[in-house]
Amino acid sequence: MEPPGTDAHTTPAGEDRGPAAPLDLSQIAHLADTAVNPFCLIRLDGTVLWAGGSIDELLGVSAEQLIGRNLVEYVAPASLEVALESLAAADDYMASRSSEARSWEGVGPSVALVRADGTTVEVEVAVATPLRTGLPGVVLQLRRAGGAAALEDALKAMGRGDGIDVVLAHIVRMLAAEFPEVEVAVAHRCTPDDSIQVVGSPPGLESAFTPGVLDGTPWMAAVEEPDAIVTDAAGALPEPLRTIALDQGFRWLTALGVRIPGPAQHRAYLGVWSRHQYSTHVFSHQRLRRCANLVGLTIQWEEGRRALEWAVTHDGLTGLVNRSVLVAAIEAQAPRDGSTAVLYLDLDDFKPVNDIHGHALGDRVLAEVATRLRHAVRPTDVVARIGGDEFGVLCPDVEDVSVAQALAERLVAAVSEPMVIHGVDVQVGLSVGIAALVEGDDADLVLARADEALRRAKRAGKARWAVH
Repeated sequence: MEPPGTDAHTTPAGEDRGPAAPLDLSQIAHLADTAVNPFCLIRLDGTVLWAGGSIDELLGVSAEQLIGRNLVEYVAPASLEVALESLAAADDYMASRSSEARSWEGVGPSVALVRADGTTVEVEVAVATPLRTGLPGVVLQLRRAGGAAALEDALKAMGRGDGIDVVLAHIVRMLAAEFPEVEVAVAHRCTPDDSIQVVGSPPGLESAFTPGVLDGTPWMAAVEEPDAIVTDAAGALPEPLRTIALDQGFRWLTALGVRIPGPAQHRAYLGVWSRHQYSTHVFSHQRLRRCANLVGLTIQWEEGRRALEWAVTHDGLTGLVNRSVLVAAIEAQAPRDGSTAVLYLDLDDFKPVNDIHGHALGDRVLAEVATRLRHAVRPTDVVARIGGDEFGVLCPDVEDVSVAQALAERLVAAVSEPMVIHGVDVQVGLSVGIAALVEGDDADLVLARADEALRRAKRAGKARWAVH
């Protein structure tokens, strides 16, 4: 008696099964008709002689509607020149069989095609001429290439230094191009205020990433464990998300956390809203994880870029902006009858602090001084550490010099207050020089005048201010 599901011709595992039965022509035709990447047969003028049925999924046009029309009609304007050049190259190859044109066969162009609904789809075109196939036209196979184009755009955006949301929008487009009937969203906290930013979400569904909204749902596993990929029916969403998602035709939501390389400070999540009849298959998980990895690398890149920008523009000890930022802020001011003042600050009696207590405590004193300066100035003022124990303040929109003088008084008083650093009583003073920004000034000139006034204040006895 044979086991269930077998017959007398069943070959035991590991033994030679012999040659497979050849496919008949009808099966081969069915293969071409249903290929995931559709086939077309066209004349050299672009007229479609035959198209596989799967063309409908790509262009939204049935094979019957396409036959007899010129495929060039579906080429987006930006790709028209490439398409026409490619047809001319095929014609040249057919006529001359020259070695220069031979490389065109097999590897065709990448073009954008216009779908019936007006949207565009990027495709890579594989080509075989009658010299290879013996068929009465050029065979094209059209493979979705939007993912590759979007990835290239993401890399270009990173190279230009575009914002993180611009880069993530390209990655969202990349994943959406690889799956039918989906919309993709990325949520991240790589923002100045650590708030959640959502890129690419369907309208009304952005709040799915708000903390607490998906508590108690299966998708929380993706929040708690970055390696988890969770797919469930949209009907399991809490209201009002459930109604919004179903009204837009979504059947499934797949969510996964993003693992960010290195000591990342932020978290991110990937959501795929699908209208497809079936949920995501395990075969799709590799592509989802690949996209999540790209999101993670993008956030790592953004954090590194921000850290580098901060290091270039700030003083690492005090957290104040550095001299280059102060100079740029001064240069950006338009002199208006002395309505902008520049203050040059220098600590009094700071050298003995370093000599007696060491530079480590001296650094703590500088950090405390910076904090006091920040608290004493107006919100519109710019405070910078110029170097050593010297600081600068840009004061825009002062009615007259008395406003700058009053600010200098506050700064001197704030810094002169005693401080206790690691149990050590420390007291330093502050001298200030004031100069107005006038017509014809650049940053160096006004800073030099303010520095000259500072030296005069020092000579007059310290812990005071002077005006140039």
